Amino acid sequence: MRVMNVRGIPVLLFAALVAAFPSRASSMSPGFADRDVEAASGVARVDQPSAAVRFEQLQAAIRAARKRQDSPAYQVAANQLKRFLHAAPPSLLEVARGRARR
Repeated sequence: MRVMNVRGIPVLLFAALVAAFPSRASSMSPGFADRDVEAASGVARVDQPSAAVRFEQLQAAIRAARKRQDSPAYQVAANQLKRFLHAAPPSLLEVARGRARR
């Protein structure tokens, strides 16, 4: 059995890394097709929503938690937004609001 390498990383290890860090897959190996990763790992890729859709989902979760006056849910949604926006100032504001609502 021949093990192919992608930039010195065995294909099965590469497939595991792609599954764990899908946003970095293109920077790890430009031109390496997703179908090759799926074939090597035997795991189908799960489609993720676009960034705009995910942002809207997070904002909707924050609005719903605020409307229900559910502080724990608000904090969870605010922390998810912070991670999604890489700690941009508007996301930190939502986290601070969540902490103030305790």
